[in-house]
Amino acid sequence: MKRIGIIISLIAFAVICHAQNSTGNGSFVKLFKEIALYDSRCTQEKVYLHLDNNSYFIDETIYFKAYVVRASSLKYTDLSKVLYVELLDDHGNTIERKSYEISEGQASGSISLSNLIHGGFYEIRAFTRAMLNWDGDYCFSRVIPVYQSNSTTGNYANPFIFSPKGEDQLPMLRKEPNTLRGDSAKRNVVYAEFYPEGGALVQSDTPQNIAYRITDKDGNPINFATCKLLDGEKEIGTSKTQHEGMGEITLPYWKNSVKAVVEIDGKNHEFNLPAARKSGISATLQKKDGKTSLSITPTDDLNGKYVGISITCRGALCAIDSVALNGQTQWETSDIRLHYGINQITLFNSAGDILWERLVWRRPDYPVSLEVRQNEEVYKPFSPIVLDMKLSDRHGNPCNAYFSLAVHDRNSELNGKDCGIAEDLLLSSDLKGYIAHPEYYFESDDETHAKWLDLLLLVQGWRRYDFAEMTGRKPFKLIQPSEQGQLLTGYLLANKGKRLPMPGAGLKVDIYFPGKRITGECITDSVGGFALMPPAYYGEGVGRFYTYENGKPKTMRIFLDRNFAPAPKMFDIQEFNLSSYTHKPTLAQSEIFTWQDTVAKGDILLGEAVVKGKTRNSKVGQDKWNGGEDFAKRNADICYNVDLESMKYCDQGEDDPLLWDLLKDMNKNFDYTTEEAAIAGTNYRFTYRNRPAVVFKHNTEQSTNDHMDNLTIFASEVSRIYIITDQEKMKHVLPGFGSSTDRVTAILLYGNGNKSMMKEKSKTKVVRFFGYSSDPDFVLPDYRKRDLPDPSDMRRTLYWNPDVLTDENGRATVMFYSNANPDVKLGITARTVLPDGELIDFSR
Repeated sequence: MKRIGIIISLIAFAVICHAQNSTGNGSFVKLFKEIALYDSRCTQEKVYLHLDNNSYFIDETIYFKAYVVRASSLKYTDLSKVLYVELLDDHGNTIERKSYEISEGQASGSISLSNLIHGGFYEIRAFTRAMLNWDGDYCFSRVIPVYQSNSTTGNYANPFIFSPKGEDQLPMLRKEPNTLRGDSAKRNVVYAEFYPEGGALVQSDTPQNIAYRITDKDGNPINFATCKLLDGEKEIGTSKTQHEGMGEITLPYWKNSVKAVVEIDGKNHEFNLPAARKSGISATLQKKDGKTSLSITPTDDLNGKYVGISITCRGALCAIDSVALNGQTQWETSDIRLHYGINQITLFNSAGDILWERLVWRRPDYPVSLEVRQNEEVYKPFSPIVLDMKLSDRHGNPCNAYFSLAVHDRNSELNGKDCGIAEDLLLSSDLKGYIAHPEYYFESDDETHAKWLDLLLLVQGWRRYDFAEMTGRKPFKLIQPSEQGQLLTGYLLANKGKRLPMPGAGLKVDIYFPGKRITGECITDSVGGFALMPPAYYGEGVGRFYTYENGKPKTMRIFLDRNFAPAPKMFDIQEFNLSSYTHKPTLAQSEIFTWQDTVAKGDILLGEAVVKGKTRNSKVGQDKWNGGEDFAKRNADICYNVDLESMKYCDQGEDDPLLWDLLKDMNKNFDYTTEEAAIAGTNYRFTYRNRPAVVFKHNTEQSTNDHMDNLTIFASEVSRIYIITDQEKMKHVLPGFGSSTDRVTAILLYGNGNKSMMKEKSKTKVVRFFGYSSDPDFVLPDYRKRDLPDPSDMRRTLYWNPDVLTDENGRATVMFYSNANPDVKLGITARTVLPDGELIDFSR
């Protein structure tokens, strides 16, 4: 850390010297210094998940490898040691939340889809706690389709995406974001968004470029539209959409009367242009012959004044300069000074006000490449598949490194929409909103692709890296810390009166896991806050908190800050558009090698990249009676993860709630009452949509006359609640149930076995703990030694290994087996971040 501090100081000194030499008055020195130090003060992180497939079926498992890097350098992070991975449904409800220990910037795991009650579009997202100090939309997010099949043979025939009835849906948690269309208006279900180059129009006679994007009411791009600029009846500019509804037009002069007209299918739609500044600069950017140049024209009041120029990339400073404005002013810099990916060029005055700003791209160079050869182009059922891989630099020198590898059966692929590591870390993660087909911009280094990518950057109304924060004018507010371990934070309040903070109180926690107990303790600060870092723990456990003041135990209310997460984002309509694969129809001869099968049956060994997994974890449920929990999964319309919901509730200082109170809070359609009975005390009555409902515990119906002992259930005792609302489905799956009009809803409960552990003793607080996840590894059949050919083997992912390692010669070999399908063709993806921040992004 001392060495880093010295380097930062040297950078700041160089900046000051350059600023003084450039401006002669030092007015930009402080701003330049703040920009230079921003990345060290406010270091941001990025996460990328490499998935084993692009689509899934219910009961399959998502396997992933996480790469966690510093945003500026793309080198593995040394800030955060905990990664959070979540699965959300299309309404934004959290289906699964897991945490993983980050080791050298990497983590791997899996999410079973066996708990899903139906298919649909699900969002998998990943983030570190520190990433939540900025806009949550910049956390890793990917929408994946999960299919269902009515086939009973296990061959995934006739797949479909489930669409629930309106009355069976959970509450919508995804909120419509603030619109990008502030300078636009809706005209007959057509939207037009206008983005002046540099951020704003200027009241000037100088020509100014305006990028635009035209979409329909759902956000789909309109690709055959004409945009015109009219000054009264006079046409002063025209252009057509060029790519994904985007285009560019030149405003020859500013005048308040100028309007934009969008023509689609012979119909005109009129829009106002964005408001113009009286004072400012207009500029046009050009990239040519390895240089980036600006032609800058100020308004008269800015002539003779200096402007600062900064180029940053992912928060890190690339170049600084200043220039005196004198009429039309030219400025240029070598592209070598730009970093790979999206660069942010900002022109600003001595007060730090932005005068002009836009994004510009520098195409990455890939000094290291991966070559993959396979022993066949098409594979027979249960046949051996061998991949020979070589990692080398541009000079052919071997590279020794880890990478993640996924191989799937292309014939079973239902979605060709992939998410490459370069596309995400260099492009999509630095832009706001969904980017359709980011892979297109990486296909070729030609003029057309470069033009469309530049157009994409022009129609961005937000910046991930806030210039006001970079210059120190907008103070950085630390909301969440960087976690070097499983940090537990919160605060204590007295459990009486006004619930005042408990400063200086002693706090101890014992966390119990099967066969293990870990302990942590601390003293609360002046506002009752605390932070504990117990030793690393894995799996699910129970924690008991004890509070002391002056050596005496005290009762308390404890608030835990552990449910931090980005707000669920609204899906873009284009995220539901599935695409087919665009693989090459045939492999080149150099991509196939001859492999001699010399290993006898019973003695076959895997190659260098060995998969650790032995068994697949398949949770049947808490009780197998009448099909156990799987019965509910197959038939329910609604499901709640009570483990997560009760944890959120209790972490707000509340006691373990009665299950029925929590369900009322989650679902306003549910209600219950109690009434005194002549015998056996108090009875419960349940309703759903104001009609009677019946409760099942482990698939056993509970009588409506059951008394408190049977139906007084606390949320901590239950793992999941399932609700069946479909009358016809209930008649089919529960004979006799639903046949009368007074029974229309079934509520099924499944316990978690923690009833005894969750009991609170005097002056203690008991909460559930979820440690690091330790997931089962990917399982491979061995059709030579262990397994007989199985006609039901319909694996769609044929091979997954998060940690393939090349040897000193840069080579790695893996061998596995095809499934039961004939004519199997391989889809292969390999991804990694090398220690120096270089990316490997292989797809075939």
